[in-house]
Amino acid sequence: MRREPKFGMFLGSRMDVGLARRLSKGGHDWLAVDMADGSESRRPEEPETLGALIAAIAEGSAKPMVRVARCEANCIRRALDLGARGVLVPGVASAAEAKQAVACCRQPFASGGAAHSVEDIYAQLVREDILIAVEVDTKACIDNIEAIAAVPGVDVLFLDPDQLSMA
Repeated sequence: MRREPKFGMFLGSRMDVGLARRLSKGGHDWLAVDMADGSESRRPEEPETLGALIAAIAEGSAKPMVRVARCEANCIRRALDLGARGVLVPGVASAAEAKQAVACCRQPFASGGAAHSVEDIYAQLVREDILIAVEVDTKACIDNIEAIAAVPGVDVLFLDPDQLSMA
């Protein structure tokens, strides 16, 4: 992986699909649909809404990402199952929580079983290429930042100055 700055932006979960499609062709390295905006009423009601945004972003050169609501398997896997190529996980305050986030991204099988078909093997290979970012958004995260950064599979530490200013 080349270590150079990557540029992107966050899209609200109510973003117009056509605008997301146009932004994906505008030279961004990534675009993230923000599902952790703190307002339950602003999140897509149906998976098709998030899926449509991810698909629109994937039409361009930008990597489609999702800022999930929390570090929970169902939130992370939903985003990945809908086609996100990366997740930003907020509220990760320890190395154990970072390991949990990585495990959720790497395990594509709900049963925890082994791959049985070509589709399963392909899904596993795709999951191994997922970008995993954790959001540095609390004092506990800052206190444990070296241990979190050392977790295999964590690709990015994303500093959120707004959240940190309130921590």
